[in-house]
Amino acid sequence: MKFIKKKNLRRYEESYQWISHDSFERIQNYLHLHPLKTSQLEKLRTAIQKNQKIRYKYLKIVLDIIPESTPRPRLGQFRFYVSNSHDNNAFTELMVKSKKDLYHYITTPCKFIVHNYFPIPKSFGRLETILAELNQIEMISRPDWDNLGKTYSDMIQKWILMDDALIIDGESHKHYSLKPRVEITIQYQETFKSKRMKHQVEQSTSYLKGVEFYENQTSKKE
Repeated sequence: MKFIKKKNLRRYEESYQWISHDSFERIQNYLHLHPLKTSQLEKLRTAIQKNQKIRYKYLKIVLDIIPESTPRPRLGQFRFYVSNSHDNNAFTELMVKSKKDLYHYITTPCKFIVHNYFPIPKSFGRLETILAELNQIEMISRPDWDNLGKTYSDMIQKWILMDDALIIDGESHKHYSLKPRVEITIQYQETFKSKRMKHQVEQSTSYLKGVEFYENQTSKKE
């Protein structure tokens, strides 16, 4: 707790300490302070039903490379930089342009799942090698799982994903395999659940530039 500033803890206690940890109680207390009319309750019910019907689309990406993470950002002479980020971006550009089925531009909330398959150590015997391929032996060596997740979510920005801020849930897994590779699955909403969120995204500079860029690239392919 020593890394959390005392003023932030105090601010939290003043603003949120009295709020229940139980979700049902939180809603009850909120409605007690901000009661809804019958018409508003009906709108709430309709919105919940509508959101539950929103479907997800899936995009699967397989990179035939040995997984590796990018280093932490470092301070250069004038700005922070991440080494290898330029190479990663160039690789993604080449990959997307060579595979038409990968050319997506995701602008809605999504889930990001990456499975990193590393070469099986040469020190493993035949039995261990088979067990590793069957995912029966965990990989506990570096790089760290979070660095890998960040590496590949950054890597697909601009070309496939508008911004990694759209990732609402993420998983990063490490495995051994006879076939080193990186498998990425993106599960993204067909549309937005909130008009305010939709407006926020579609008015952003990243969205406007990205859509224009995507349309130009698509027209070139055709």
